[in-house]
Amino acid sequence: MKEIEVKILEIDVADIKKKLEGLGAKIIFDGTLKNIYFDTEDNSLENNGCVMRLRFDGEKAILTHKDKITHGTVKVADETELTVEDFDNMHKILERIGFKEKFTYSKKRISYGLEGVHFELDSIEGIPTFLEIESEDEEVIKKYVELLGFKQSDAKNWGTRQLCKHYGVDYCKR
Repeated sequence: MKEIEVKILEIDVADIKKKLEGLGAKIIFDGTLKNIYFDTEDNSLENNGCVMRLRFDGEKAILTHKDKITHGTVKVADETELTVEDFDNMHKILERIGFKEKFTYSKKRISYGLEGVHFELDSIEGIPTFLEIESEDEEVIKKYVELLGFKQSDAKNWGTRQLCKHYGVDYCKR
């Protein structure tokens, strides 16, 4: 599956919630996500534009592998996900086959859905709340950037590491 998304930084949460609800978006998730990123000792995943993440949302664990395709005006990745029954055992398996935990963090997420588009309001310690807009269509993302009152130049094609670097947050560093 292709993951196509942008981030909009330092949003007014109450304003965005009001606008999303006015458009008819519905909350589909409200909780905390624990994220652990893995790589090999020599960082071969990162060096090849890939990410391996194990995430727990309080109910289920999801193992995700992403291959970065492009970083034009949106972040695009080829994403493969697998729901796993046991977060702790999946963590052990990854370490036993040679992956190392590179960084971990938790984030509070409120996720809205509307016509196949996901709008995530994410809060991470040390980083002001930001909005992710994800769709299978770049033009749809651009449409919602403007409908929510932003300029296209406000939309960042950043991944987690770029976000951390921007705010000087060190848990994404090695």
